[in-house]
Amino acid sequence: MHTAYDYGEHARAAAAGYAAVLAFERREQQLSGTDRVTWHRQSIEHALRFAGSFPQHPQALAVLTRTSEHLLVLEDHERALLVANQVTGNAAATAEQQRVAWTVAAHAWFDLEDYRRAEQAYQEVLAHLDGNAKDRTAMTEKLAAAIYKQGEAAQVAGDTAAAVDHFLRVRTAAPAAEIVATSEYDAAAGLMHLQQWTHATQVLDRFRKTWPDDPRQGEVTRRLATAYLAEQQPLQAAAEFERIGNSQGDVVLRREALWQSAELYAQAQREPQAVRVYTAYIEQFPQPLEAAVEARHRIAEHFRSRGDIHQHHTWLNNIITADAAGGDNRSARTRYLAANARFRLAEAAYEEYRAVALTLPLKHSLAVRKQRMEAALREYEQAADYQVAGITTAATFRTADIYLQMGKALLESQRPANLAGEALVQYNLLLEEQAYPFEEQAIALHETNIERMNNGFYDDWIEKSLAQLARLVPARYAKQERSVAYVEGIH
Repeated sequence: MHTAYDYGEHARAAAAGYAAVLAFERREQQLSGTDRVTWHRQSIEHALRFAGSFPQHPQALAVLTRTSEHLLVLEDHERALLVANQVTGNAAATAEQQRVAWTVAAHAWFDLEDYRRAEQAYQEVLAHLDGNAKDRTAMTEKLAAAIYKQGEAAQVAGDTAAAVDHFLRVRTAAPAAEIVATSEYDAAAGLMHLQQWTHATQVLDRFRKTWPDDPRQGEVTRRLATAYLAEQQPLQAAAEFERIGNSQGDVVLRREALWQSAELYAQAQREPQAVRVYTAYIEQFPQPLEAAVEARHRIAEHFRSRGDIHQHHTWLNNIITADAAGGDNRSARTRYLAANARFRLAEAAYEEYRAVALTLPLKHSLAVRKQRMEAALREYEQAADYQVAGITTAATFRTADIYLQMGKALLESQRPANLAGEALVQYNLLLEEQAYPFEEQAIALHETNIERMNNGFYDDWIEKSLAQLARLVPARYAKQERSVAYVEGIH
């Protein structure tokens, strides 16, 4: 070492300096423990002295390259960078020396949390690596991490837009990196925070397709549902909420998701899908009863609107059965829906009753009409038994009308062809005698209906009963002033 540095410039100085470097390295290998650590640091200092004193020596760049690695291991990042930069900035450095020096620089910048410079350095490392190099995967992962860390820093600084840009760059720069899934997931979250719903749904949908087994898929579905909802795409949102409802997650979340899915399908005018989801809701969540009965009601309404009478009546009976079996879980709403279902079934029986004309032979047609009359009366009576005000007034009016229609049908029934003169007169009188009690019964029922006004209740069915009484008993009701009581709801 004295030969290299203590006798001024001479022809053997550089060679002596390099020989001293090798000697220090060999001696280090023979030591252990504290002695080796101390000698290692001295070896580094001597290597730096050599490279600085004899930069033109053929081994100077190699020594600098190795020394930069040693400094990085010692976590002396600043000096490691200074040394590595002497190599990367030297055109005489070999490709391998450039690769090693850039690697040192990249790791140092990363450890110093200067992720922008780390990213640039890792790009240089990859540029110096062959496509099949064994370190390529590890360097790609570090590049992805450097970009991702920039996104995290922007997020902490409150710059969500910049964070999203960095997160999305990870996939472009290192598509095979393990952290890409996380970066895409976080990018989607940032886009949702920025209310960039369309872009968010694109990223989330890509995540779903690319990483189908990722444990975050459940949250991806929830975020997609939220984004589609915010974007006013009810059909797409409905499909996502249906996924949530059919998952193995939280029971309350699944129940609410299925319900929202069905509503959104209906909003998107996809009624068959809405019915499918409402049916799944009933099967999975028979409780709370009120919601399950409401779902049955909506299914019944769907089939009614389609004119599918069989399915409509099937679901009406389903509503009635569910409410009847509800016990303490019954509510005012379930009773109303059951009463309404019973009333609708009664309406069907009412139409069947009205369809029977009294033709000859009268005995036969009258028997059929009476049979259907009794069936309709039973249905309306069962509807009224729920004691739901609006249903009760409707059932009362219809019951009165059934009696009135029977009397009218008798008066308008087909007459035997062989009757004439006095015989026909007597036949007509007989029909009038039979029709009169029906009319009287109808009047009594309509009067029962209008008496409900005394309790502060008034609706369209009471109005219809008043109109019928004005026609049937004009002397008593045609000129009567009517005072309509205002009510806020059904009592």
